[in-house]
Amino acid sequence: ITGTQKRNGGSVQDEVVNVNLDMLSKALKDLGNAEYAAGRYHGAISLYTYAIDVSHEVIAKANRAIFYSNRSQCFIFLRQPDHALAD
Repeated sequence: ITGTQKRNGGSVQDEVVNVNLDMLSKALKDLGNAEYAAGRYHGAISLYTYAIDVSHEVIAKANRAIFYSNRSQCFIFLRQPDHALAD
């Protein structure tokens, strides 16, 4: 299959990009978890936010919920309930 051939309504290239972004978002979540465990909540928030930004909305829907939940917990520790509630 070439990169321009369609498969299930999208190109193979699109599928590869989405998989790579999903892998990147999971890696960012893991880095955010490490920051969270070390008590570096601002760093964790940045990483979770980046994970949200790069994750594909459809493929990583369940993962995005986790990223928002993790970020919300950081906001709670930083005593920013409005931000936590928004997530």
